[in-house]
Amino acid sequence: MGRYEIIGKLGQGSVGVVYQGRDPYINRDVSIKIARPSRNVVGEKADRYRERFFLEAQSAGMLMHPNIIAVYDAGMYRDFCYITMEYVDGPTLEAHCNKENLFPVNKAVEIMFIACKALDYAHKMGVIHRDIKPSNIMLTQSGSVKIADFSIAQIKSEQTISEGIIGSPSYMSPEQVKEEPVEERSDIFSLGAVLYELLTGQQAFSGDNYFSIMYKITHEEPVSIRVLRPEVPEILEKIVRKAMASDPWDRYQTCMDFAYDLRVALRGITGSTRSEKVEDVVDYVLNVPFFENFEREQVKEILLASNMIKVRKGKVVVAEGEIDDSF
Repeated sequence: MGRYEIIGKLGQGSVGVVYQGRDPYINRDVSIKIARPSRNVVGEKADRYRERFFLEAQSAGMLMHPNIIAVYDAGMYRDFCYITMEYVDGPTLEAHCNKENLFPVNKAVEIMFIACKALDYAHKMGVIHRDIKPSNIMLTQSGSVKIADFSIAQIKSEQTISEGIIGSPSYMSPEQVKEEPVEERSDIFSLGAVLYELLTGQQAFSGDNYFSIMYKITHEEPVSIRVLRPEVPEILEKIVRKAMASDPWDRYQTCMDFAYDLRVALRGITGSTRSEKVEDVVDYVLNVPFFENFEREQVKEILLASNMIKVRKGKVVVAEGEIDDSF
């Protein structure tokens, strides 16, 4: 297809078929989303179809973040629309949303903490995802988190072209179900629903059909997480319940607020474990240029009040523009 070699089909997205491809000029693998209007969609309707398809390129193309799948290229090939994106050789979170294959609690929280920070960045750039679900959060072979599929995203400065109810039923916020305007807090609700499923192995809202799910979202509360998985700390259940509050004003108001509480919960779950002697770590830290003007006792005091984490070389700990308590 044009300059791209098609290797094989990866799956079906919400607005097209996704293939693994290769760019021979740059010598890298890519994901290529391809779609075209059906034969009976012509004229203005076909234009609107293409406009919606390229919305993903426009919205995700605005975002440069290590935990959001990058868009490389977009265009037309014959009567096909296509978007070329970063290729991720790894599973989605769907594989860990059943009771036989759940993540440890701390791992699930860590993944959602990273997803919250990535979406907070998107929100600050004026992009609302509107379709957060386990199949749209991927894990690379090295364990990095990647948010995918901005095909129904809304750019706050633009008038959305979507009509009717959009999103995936079990993860939609009450305001999405009611076809009311959605903003950042709708994504927060969906993040909470994903975390609920990662922790319990079942959806917060499920039903025999679309309408029964919509009714539950707007009228019922999910089963308590601790009833389904007693090992989950009470503080974590409270965090998920707040993220999934029916009233947007009762939820976290930003993804960073959500992320902060997840970080607090994560520290409570993992505790403070140190394999190295404090004095050895002090010696190491004093050789870091940032701490060259610190006294030894000051560095020791910082370390005793902190948790040490180890990350692989090259991993992004804090991206530009993010708020974090790690350095």
